[in-house]
Amino acid sequence: MAASGDDTTQYRWPRPLMLRFTGVVTAALGTLWIVGVVFDVWVVSGLGATVYVVALSATALVLIVALVLLGRPPLVIEMAPDRYRLHHLRGGGVATAQWRDVESAQTQSSSNGPLIVIQLKDGRRSLLPLTLLGARAVEAEREIHDRLSTGHGYRPLDT
Repeated sequence: MAASGDDTTQYRWPRPLMLRFTGVVTAALGTLWIVGVVFDVWVVSGLGATVYVVALSATALVLIVALVLLGRPPLVIEMAPDRYRLHHLRGGGVATAQWRDVESAQTQSSSNGPLIVIQLKDGRRSLLPLTLLGARAVEAEREIHDRLSTGHGYRPLDT
């Protein structure tokens, strides 16, 4: 969780998910190299050093991008006192909304796993897959409900 001075919380893709992605990319690159070398040796009989330099450069670029993403995973959701914003979610519905415009937030099951459905007053909704939050899913759920209550002016009763 990264909280800034204005009480904004950011939730990012979990590192295990990013490690899995990086592993798949690395395995795919290795397979492409093997296929490329076999193709060069047995079919074409020498493509030349230029092709290898270009392939090596592309491999280095892809691995650098993968390591950068591993070091600083992409944002999933950013929550501020007055609004939330979803990042990098295809089919996530409404990307940004004010907490005062939210009618409800609840967990539902889907074919891809559990997700939080944030229902807006105008009928639109945002979908947040909990698998993208990893071990911090419960924390994010709690914070969404807390911020929603605060956004509607609710506060705990003093006991």
